[in-house]
Amino acid sequence: KLGKYEEAAQIIREHSDSILDIDSKYEAGLVMLAVGDDQQAIKYLDEVIKQSPDYVNAYPLLAQAYEHRHDNEQVLRTAQAGLAYNELDETLYSMGARSAANLNELDTAQSLLEKGLKVAADNSDLRLQLSNLYLHQRRDQDNIALFKNLDNESIEPQAHWNMALSYEKLDNTEKAQSEFLLAYPDFKENPDFLRQMIIFFNAQNNVDITKQLLEKYLRLSPEDDEMQDLYNNL
Repeated sequence: KLGKYEEAAQIIREHSDSILDIDSKYEAGLVMLAVGDDQQAIKYLDEVIKQSPDYVNAYPLLAQAYEHRHDNEQVLRTAQAGLAYNELDETLYSMGARSAANLNELDTAQSLLEKGLKVAADNSDLRLQLSNLYLHQRRDQDNIALFKNLDNESIEPQAHWNMALSYEKLDNTEKAQSEFLLAYPDFKENPDFLRQMIIFFNAQNNVDITKQLLEKYLRLSPEDDEMQDLYNNL
């Protein structure tokens, strides 16, 4: 499939002067994005939007091209402009929020995510981004509330990890333990997760589980002297 895009990109480059109507410019932007020519994609998609600002399909592609170039300011600007014309575009809420968080504009990120979830209550990507943000802001009750109406099958492993940390901070050890155990199968090779789980179970004086987790953790991070000392002292 990429070969077809490469062929199309070559034709576009050779006939760039004859790409005049708006749909052709949009198609050209799409093709250039597919072959990784972000600069040309931006050129064509910018022209589309200048010509017709309500050409809503152009905004997510333009934001994607800027994202490839790690231009967070332009990603955010593009997402906000696109949402002004189509407030149902879930992709733009997600990309805009990510870029705002990268720029440390956390209020903007939060606003985009909360608006996005009003529009698409079942969007797990937006919910997880907001959970990460609430965790960062130490808003543990708000974090837990994000998942209260979902059954376990609908909750992602990362959400179980996030809730474990919030319940731990709120001293709800029973719930924290349950969430750590639900997250464990997906993160048992993740040193950051294991370390947090070890600290939790050690605080509960659960020697058996702490020891098992430490053995697993130290195979992944043998240079962690603090955890090695904890293991030796159990």
